[in-house]
Formats: sequence, C-alpha cells, structure tokens
Amino acid sequence: MSRVTIVHYAGATTRSFSVVASIAADLSELGGTVSVLDLERTTTIRQGFPPSVLPRLFGHHVKEDAFINALRKLGANYELLEPLDTSIP
Repeated sequence: MSRVTIVHYAGATTRSFSVVASIAADLSELGGTVSVLDLERTTTIRQGFPPSVLPRLFGHHVKEDAFINALRKLGANYELLEPLDTSIP
C-alpha cells in the first residue's frame, strides 16, 4: 500500500471522528502513508460540535486538538482545507 487520503468533515454526529480514526489506524498498520483532509471550513452546513465557548460556560474542559493529536499518534497526517475567497459581488 502507498499513499491514502481520507476526505472528512464533521457531520451530524461525532461518530465520524471515530470512524475516520479507525480507518486511519487500520491503513497505517498496513503500511500506508495516511492523510486526513478535513473539509469542515469549506462546507455550508456545520453540524459538528458547538463552539467551544458554550461547553466552557458550563465548566467543561474542551480539547480542541484531541482529534488531530489522536490521528498523529495513529501515524496519520491531518490537513485542514481552507476555504477559497471566491465570492462574487
């Protein structure tokens, strides 16, 4: 196996994070070079987690980079795709 890219964005549930991490772990174990390309900032529908300010108001600790750190521990690279500013007046 060579290079694999998993295209991902946080959907309506957090299960997608678990699925992506499992796939990345399996492919890394098979000897692949795994990258995860996150499309979250380029989508118009953002149904993932609420802004981190909200849980903090209720006294919760938020680890915003936990998913990225988990992927790196599994041997995968993480890339966040930035949106292009192509708006037309």
